[in-house]
Amino acid sequence: MSSRSKKNTITTGPFLIPEVIDGFENNRLVITIKNPTNRPLEAEIVIETCPRPPAPITLPFISNIPEIPVPIHFGPSIVPPMNCTRIELDIFDFEGASLRVTSRGDYLVGEDRPLCGKLEIEVIGGQGSVSRTTLDLAPGLFNADPSLIFHYGDFIVCKRKEESC
Repeated sequence: MSSRSKKNTITTGPFLIPEVIDGFENNRLVITIKNPTNRPLEAEIVIETCPRPPAPITLPFISNIPEIPVPIHFGPSIVPPMNCTRIELDIFDFEGASLRVTSRGDYLVGEDRPLCGKLEIEVIGGQGSVSRTTLDLAPGLFNADPSLIFHYGDFIVCKRKEESC
Protein backbone atom coordinates (compact mmCIF):
# COMPACT_ATOMS: atom_id res chain seq x y z
CA MET A 1 0.00 0.00 0.00
CA SER A 2 1.10 3.53 -0.58
CA SER A 3 2.78 5.24 2.34
CA ARG A 4 1.68 8.74 1.21
CA SER A 5 -1.44 8.81 3.37
CA LYS A 6 -2.50 7.22 6.65
CA LYS A 7 -4.48 4.02 6.22
CA ASN A 8 -7.33 3.32 8.63
CA THR A 9 -8.72 -0.09 9.55
CA ILE A 10 -12.44 -0.71 9.96
CA THR A 11 -14.39 -3.93 10.59
CA THR A 12 -17.87 -5.40 10.74
CA GLY A 13 -16.99 -7.25 13.91
CA PRO A 14 -17.98 -10.93 14.05
CA PHE A 15 -21.33 -12.01 12.61
CA LEU A 16 -23.06 -15.37 12.36
CA ILE A 17 -24.09 -16.78 8.96
CA PRO A 18 -27.57 -18.25 9.53
CA GLU A 19 -28.35 -21.31 7.42
CA VAL A 20 -31.81 -20.36 6.17
CA ILE A 21 -33.86 -17.20 6.66
CA ASP A 22 -37.49 -17.14 5.50
CA GLY A 23 -36.82 -20.15 3.27
CA PHE A 24 -33.76 -18.63 1.56
CA GLU A 25 -30.21 -20.02 1.88
CA ASN A 26 -27.46 -17.58 2.75
CA ASN A 27 -24.92 -18.51 0.10
CA ARG A 28 -23.38 -15.23 -1.06
CA LEU A 29 -21.60 -12.21 0.41
CA VAL A 30 -21.35 -9.00 -1.62
CA ILE A 31 -18.74 -6.42 -0.61
CA THR A 32 -18.85 -3.03 -2.33
CA ILE A 33 -16.14 -0.39 -1.94
CA LYS A 34 -17.09 3.03 -3.36
CA ASN A 35 -14.61 5.78 -4.19
CA PRO A 36 -16.66 9.01 -4.40
CA THR A 37 -13.57 11.19 -4.87
CA ASN A 38 -11.73 12.45 -7.94
CA ARG A 39 -8.47 10.65 -7.07
CA PRO A 40 -7.46 6.96 -6.84
CA LEU A 41 -7.65 5.44 -3.36
CA GLU A 42 -6.44 2.11 -1.93
CA ALA A 43 -8.20 -0.65 0.00
CA GLU A 44 -7.42 -4.11 1.29
CA ILE A 45 -9.91 -6.66 2.64
CA VAL A 46 -9.37 -9.69 4.86
CA ILE A 47 -12.11 -12.09 5.89
CA GLU A 48 -11.67 -14.32 8.93
CA THR A 49 -13.92 -17.09 10.19
CA CYS A 50 -14.61 -18.98 13.36
CA PRO A 51 -15.90 -22.32 12.05
CA ARG A 52 -19.19 -23.81 13.10
CA PRO A 53 -18.83 -25.91 16.25
CA PRO A 54 -19.24 -29.66 15.74
CA ALA A 55 -22.68 -31.17 16.49
CA PRO A 56 -24.35 -32.44 18.57
CA ILE A 57 -24.36 -29.94 21.41
CA THR A 58 -26.05 -29.70 24.78
CA LEU A 59 -27.43 -26.36 25.98
CA PRO A 60 -26.09 -24.27 27.55
CA PHE A 61 -23.17 -24.52 25.11
CA ILE A 62 -19.85 -22.63 25.28
CA SER A 63 -17.05 -23.23 22.81
CA ASN A 64 -13.67 -21.65 22.03
CA ILE A 65 -12.85 -22.10 18.36
CA PRO A 66 -9.69 -20.64 16.83
CA GLU A 67 -10.36 -18.23 13.97
CA ILE A 68 -8.87 -18.96 10.57
CA PRO A 69 -8.38 -16.71 7.54
CA VAL A 70 -10.73 -17.28 4.63
CA PRO A 71 -8.75 -17.81 1.42
CA ILE A 72 -10.07 -14.49 0.11
CA HIS A 73 -7.68 -11.57 0.52
CA PHE A 74 -8.37 -8.60 -1.71
CA GLY A 75 -5.66 -6.05 -2.24
CA PRO A 76 -4.16 -3.81 -1.50
CA SER A 77 -5.79 -2.56 -4.69
CA ILE A 78 -6.58 0.76 -6.25
CA VAL A 79 -10.23 1.83 -6.40
CA PRO A 80 -10.41 4.30 -9.32
CA PRO A 81 -12.08 7.71 -8.83
CA MET A 82 -15.89 7.71 -9.01
CA ASN A 83 -15.94 3.88 -9.21
CA CYS A 84 -17.13 0.93 -7.17
CA THR A 85 -15.12 -2.24 -6.63
CA ARG A 86 -17.38 -5.20 -6.00
CA ILE A 87 -16.37 -8.55 -4.55
CA GLU A 88 -18.84 -11.44 -4.48
CA LEU A 89 -18.06 -14.72 -2.78
CA ASP A 90 -19.77 -18.01 -2.04
CA ILE A 91 -20.45 -18.40 1.68
CA PHE A 92 -22.40 -21.67 1.49
CA ASP A 93 -19.60 -23.52 3.32
CA PHE A 94 -19.69 -20.92 6.11
CA GLU A 95 -23.34 -21.43 7.11
CA GLY A 96 -23.43 -21.69 10.90
CA ALA A 97 -19.94 -20.15 11.17
CA SER A 98 -19.02 -16.59 12.16
CA LEU A 99 -17.26 -14.24 9.75
CA ARG A 100 -15.48 -10.92 10.27
CA VAL A 101 -14.76 -8.57 7.36
CA THR A 102 -11.89 -6.14 7.97
CA SER A 103 -10.70 -3.48 5.55
CA ARG A 104 -7.62 -1.29 5.71
CA GLY A 105 -7.32 1.65 3.36
CA ASP A 106 -8.07 5.24 2.56
CA TYR A 107 -11.08 5.54 4.88
CA LEU A 108 -11.79 8.81 6.64
CA VAL A 109 -12.59 8.09 10.29
CA GLY A 110 -13.61 10.20 13.25
CA GLU A 111 -12.96 9.41 16.88
CA ASP A 112 -15.06 6.25 16.82
CA ARG A 113 -16.86 6.00 13.48
CA PRO A 114 -16.26 6.14 9.73
CA LEU A 115 -16.89 9.48 8.00
CA CYS A 116 -17.71 10.55 4.42
CA GLY A 117 -15.00 12.01 2.23
CA LYS A 118 -12.92 9.04 1.10
CA LEU A 119 -13.64 5.33 0.55
CA GLU A 120 -16.93 3.84 1.71
CA ILE A 121 -17.70 0.11 2.14
CA GLU A 122 -20.82 -2.04 2.48
CA VAL A 123 -21.21 -5.78 3.13
CA ILE A 124 -24.48 -7.60 2.36
CA GLY A 125 -25.20 -11.33 2.51
CA GLY A 126 -28.09 -13.49 1.41
CA GLN A 127 -29.20 -15.76 -1.41
CA GLY A 128 -27.21 -15.17 -4.59
CA SER A 129 -28.86 -14.30 -7.89
CA VAL A 130 -29.17 -16.68 -10.81
CA SER A 131 -30.20 -16.05 -14.41
CA ARG A 132 -33.93 -16.67 -14.84
CA THR A 133 -33.39 -18.15 -18.28
CA THR A 134 -30.19 -20.21 -17.95
CA LEU A 135 -30.01 -20.68 -14.15
CA ASP A 136 -26.34 -19.63 -14.34
CA LEU A 137 -24.94 -17.60 -11.44
CA ALA A 138 -25.63 -13.89 -11.82
CA PRO A 139 -24.18 -10.93 -9.92
CA GLY A 140 -26.00 -9.71 -6.85
CA LEU A 141 -28.53 -11.10 -4.44
CA PHE A 142 -31.99 -12.53 -5.00
CA ASN A 143 -32.78 -12.02 -1.33
CA ALA A 144 -30.78 -10.15 1.33
CA ASP A 145 -30.71 -11.38 4.92
CA PRO A 146 -31.25 -8.35 7.23
CA SER A 147 -28.85 -9.84 9.80
CA LEU A 148 -26.09 -9.78 7.13
CA ILE A 149 -26.30 -6.11 6.14
CA PHE A 150 -23.43 -3.85 7.22
CA HIS A 151 -23.71 -0.32 5.87
CA TYR A 152 -20.65 1.94 6.00
CA GLY A 153 -21.87 3.62 9.19
CA ASP A 154 -22.16 0.21 10.90
CA PHE A 155 -18.41 -0.46 10.66
CA ILE A 156 -16.23 -0.24 13.77
CA VAL A 157 -12.98 1.75 13.71
CA CYS A 158 -9.96 -0.30 14.82
CA LYS A 159 -7.62 1.83 16.91
CA ARG A 160 -4.89 -0.58 17.93
CA LYS A 161 -1.75 -0.65 15.80
CA GLU A 162 -1.87 -4.45 15.60
CA GLU A 163 -5.31 -4.28 13.89
CA SER A 164 -4.43 -4.55 10.24
CA CYS A 165 -5.21 -6.58 7.19
